[in-house]
Amino acid sequence: MRTRCSAALIMAAGLALAAAPALAQGGRNNGQDFPPFDQTIDGYEKVTGQDGSLWTLYVRERDAQVLAELPRNFESQRLFIYGMVAEGNPLAGVGGIGNDNENFCKWQRIGNRLALVSPELEYRTTGDAESRRSVEMMYTDQVLLSVPIVTMGPGGGPVIDLDGLFLGQASRFFGGAASGLDISLARVSKTRAFPNNLIVGFRAPMNTASRNPFGGPSLGGGARFTELLYTIQVLPENTGYRPRAGDPRMGYFGTAFNDLSRTVRDEDTWVRYITRWNIQKADPNLAMSPPREPLVWYIEHTVPIRYRRYVREGVLEWNKAFERVGIANAIEVRQQDAATGAYMDLDPEDARYNFVRWNDNQQTFAIGPSRADPLTGEIFDADLTINTGIFAAMARWYGNLMPAIATEGFTPETMAWLDQNPQWDPRVGLAAPGIRESILAERAARAARGEAVDYTRIPIGEAAMMMGALTDAGVANPEAAHASYCMAGVYAAMGTDLMRLLVAASPQADSGTAMLDSLPEEYAGQMLRGLTAHETGHCLGLAHNFMASTIRTAEEINSGEYPADQAIGGSVMEYTEPNFNYNNLLGPAQGQYTIHQLGPWDYWVIEYGYTFDNNRLEEILDRNTEPDLIYGSNIHQSGSDPRVRTYDFGTNPLDLCDVRMTMVQDLRAKIISDLVDDNEGWGRARDIYQTLLSTHLRAVSTAAAWVGGSYISNAHKGDPNAPEAPVMDIPAEQQRRALAFVIEHALQDDAFGLTPELIAHLSVDKGYDQSYASRGADPAYNVHDTVSGVQTSALTMLINPSRLRTIYDNEFRSNGHSQDTLTMAEVVSTVTDSVWGELDVLPTRAFTASEPYISSLRRNLQGQMADRLIAMAQPGAMTGSAAQPLRSLCRMELRELSEKINGALTRGGANLDPYSRAHLSDVAVRIERALEAQQVYAP
Repeated sequence: MRTRCSAALIMAAGLALAAAPALAQGGRNNGQDFPPFDQTIDGYEKVTGQDGSLWTLYVRERDAQVLAELPRNFESQRLFIYGMVAEGNPLAGVGGIGNDNENFCKWQRIGNRLALVSPELEYRTTGDAESRRSVEMMYTDQVLLSVPIVTMGPGGGPVIDLDGLFLGQASRFFGGAASGLDISLARVSKTRAFPNNLIVGFRAPMNTASRNPFGGPSLGGGARFTELLYTIQVLPENTGYRPRAGDPRMGYFGTAFNDLSRTVRDEDTWVRYITRWNIQKADPNLAMSPPREPLVWYIEHTVPIRYRRYVREGVLEWNKAFERVGIANAIEVRQQDAATGAYMDLDPEDARYNFVRWNDNQQTFAIGPSRADPLTGEIFDADLTINTGIFAAMARWYGNLMPAIATEGFTPETMAWLDQNPQWDPRVGLAAPGIRESILAERAARAARGEAVDYTRIPIGEAAMMMGALTDAGVANPEAAHASYCMAGVYAAMGTDLMRLLVAASPQADSGTAMLDSLPEEYAGQMLRGLTAHETGHCLGLAHNFMASTIRTAEEINSGEYPADQAIGGSVMEYTEPNFNYNNLLGPAQGQYTIHQLGPWDYWVIEYGYTFDNNRLEEILDRNTEPDLIYGSNIHQSGSDPRVRTYDFGTNPLDLCDVRMTMVQDLRAKIISDLVDDNEGWGRARDIYQTLLSTHLRAVSTAAAWVGGSYISNAHKGDPNAPEAPVMDIPAEQQRRALAFVIEHALQDDAFGLTPELIAHLSVDKGYDQSYASRGADPAYNVHDTVSGVQTSALTMLINPSRLRTIYDNEFRSNGHSQDTLTMAEVVSTVTDSVWGELDVLPTRAFTASEPYISSLRRNLQGQMADRLIAMAQPGAMTGSAAQPLRSLCRMELRELSEKINGALTRGGANLDPYSRAHLSDVAVRIERALEAQQVYAP
C-alpha cells in the first residue's frame, strides 16, 4: 500500500539546512584531480554477480567500507532510496510500515560533491514558460544530504562512499531511530546488485529503549545488534504509461500535485492520479486478449506447503476482474520450491520480481506495499508479506489492542481533547496499571519538548493496533503513522482466536470436519484466501473499503440458499468480522465465514482503473450510487457514518452485536469447565477472558458509532440515482437501540460475567524466562481497573466533543423534517439516569459493607460520571457550538442528581452501608461546590 507519494516521500526542509554546511565545505573541484581509481579501490573486492547492475559496488569487509561507482548518466536517474530496519525489532524485515523511510530523489553534482536532491512534487505547473519559471523560482527542490566524490570510475561516473552515506548519515533516513547507532562496531551485512536496484545492509549495535515500542516483551536496555537495510531502486523511464485521473468516489491510492497554472475562479487546482500497473493487451483488437506482459507473483519457498493453495487462489482471484476489461490471465502465480529447485535462482530482493513472502515471526499482520512513480502513479514494484501470527494465539496482544479498538473512529478533535483529559482516555484507562504512569510521563515529556501530534494524519485505531504500543499518541512512532497500515492480518488473527474457542466449546459438533492447524479447514482456507486477495488488491493500487461488509444481510448469507460462488460482501478490501452463525441465531445454516471472493466493488474499481476505453470513465464513475458499490476507506473513518467501521458485518451491524454478546456470555460461562484443558495452567483462563473482553469491547465500539451518526454518500451532483442529499439521518430508533446496547453491555455490573468462581480462576502462569508474557502480573485478577477501563471507554465513546457536536448539529438539520430526533439532551440524561439508577428506588432494608446497596463497580462508575458532569459544566471543558448548551445540560443534571442523592441520604440513609453512604456524601459535596462555583463563572 502506498500513501500519496508527494507527501510520503519528501523529507523535512530542515534536512536541506543541515546539509548546507557540508556543501559549502566541499566547494568546487577547482581543477584538482581525484585520486586514481585503482589506488582508491585498493583492498576492496568488487561485488560479483552484478553484470548490468544499477551501480557497481566495492566492499572492504575489515572496516565496513563500501564504495559505489555510479554510471555516467547518474544525474538523469530517478531513484527511490528506502531504508528499513531488517534486524533488531519484532517488525524487522517488513517493509511498508513504520520502521522504514522512503525518499524519491536524484543526484546533482556540485563541484566535487554529490547532493541527494528530493524534487519538488507538490507544487507544479502545466502552464506556459512564464508559469514554469515562476513556480521553479518559488518552489525549489530540497537537498536531503550530500557526499564527496572520492574518485572517478573507469566508466566516467563518480565513485562515492556508501557507508559514509548510509551509515554515517543514518539519522537522515531513520531519524531518531538511529540515534544510538555505534558506527565503530559496524559491519557490512549484505550487498546485492541487480539491474534495477541495489541492496546494502549494515549491522551495528544500537541503544534501544527499555520498553519495546512494538509490543511484546521488553527489548532490554543495552545496545542491540540492528541491521539497517537500504534499497536503491531506479524508476523506469519512457514506459508509454498514461496516467489516469483520481476521483474521491473511487477507492485508489494515488499521487497528486497542485497545478499553479489553474487560476480560474473556483476551479480545483489539484491534479490527482491513481496508482496502477501499466497492463496492456497483447492484441488491442481482441475483445479478450492475454496481456503483453502479465503481472507475475512468485510464492516464496518459505510459504508452508499446506497454505500454498490458498495463497495462490487469493492472488489469482483478481483475474476475474481483469477479464471484465478484456484481459485474460493478467496475473500469473509461480511457485518457488526448494525441493525441485523451481525459480530458486530468483532473489526476492531483486526489484524485477514480485514475491509473496512468508515470515515466521509470530507477528499478526500481512501487508502488500507497492511503489509507484510519484509523477504518474505507475506502479513498478510490489511484494506481499504474510506472517504466521495470523494462525497464532492473540492473547498476548490484547492488552495493546483494546485501546485501539476503543478509539476507532475517534476524530482528531476528540483525540486532542483526550490529550488534555487523560482521565477519560481509553489509551490510559485500558492500559495495565503498571504502565499508566509511564504513558502519562511520555505524554508530559512530549508536551515539554513542544512536540504536537497531528491527529489528522493518523488513523488512530489502525496505527495503535499495528504497533501494539501505548505511547503518548497511541502509536509507537506518531510521525510515521499513516494510512498505509493494513490491519487485515490482525483482524484475521482475532477471528482465528474466536474460532478456536468455538471449536473447544463444542468439540462434539462436526467431529468429522477437516482441520488445518486446529481450525476447520473451510474457515482457515477462506481466511487465508481472503487475506491474500486483500493484500494483492493493495498491490494493484486499491484502498480499503470499510463499508463493503454491509451490502448483504446476515440472514441472507446464512439462509442456506446463498450462492457459494458469490461474495458475502462488496469487497475483499474490507476488514470483515467472521460470520460465526452462533447457535444459528443469524439463520438456519452456516454461510461463508468471510469475504474471500471478489465483490461488486472490486470489479467496479478494477474496471475504472484498468479499462482501455477512456470514453467510458465517466459512465463507470456514474455507477457509484449503486447500493452494492458503497465505499468508505481509512480517510472516512473519523467521519459520522457508522458503516465505515472495521470488523463489523451485515446490513445492520447492531444485529451482529447482539449475537456476538450472546456468544461472549456463553463462552465465558464455559471458561472453567470446557475451554481450559486438563493439565493446562490457569493463566489460559485469563487469556481467554481477555480475548472475549476484546470482542465485547468491539461490539460496544461498533454500537456507539451509530449514536449521532449519519449516512454519507460519495455521489456528486447530477450522478444518476444519487440520494436526495449527501448527508442523511439515521432513524432515531436505530440510534436509541445502539445507545441502549452500550448502556446494557458496558455500564451494568452483570455485563462482564465476573462471578466469584470465575474471578478466582483468572490467574497467570509465571516463569523466569521471557516466554511468560505475564511474569510480572499479579495472579489475582484486577477486577476494578479492568471494568473501569471498559466503562471509561464506553462513556468516552458516547460523550466526547465530536459525538455531542454531531448530535447537536443533527438536531438542527432534522428540524422540520422529522418528528423524532435523538438529541444531545436525551443522550446526556439517558446515560446519567442509567449510571445512577439505584437512586430511583430508596433502600427498604439494611445493607452492609460486605453486601452494599451500591456495588463497588457502580460506585466507581458513578464517581466517574459525576466527575464528567462537573468538568463539562465548567467553562472551557469543551469548545464549539455545543459547548454552552452542554454546560447548561450538565448543570441541570447535577442539580437533579443532587436532589436524588440528598433524598437517598435523608430518607434512606439509615439503611445504607458505610461504602454507599460515604460515596453519596462525597459526591453530594463535590456537586454542591461545583454548582456554587458556577454561580461565579456561569455566563
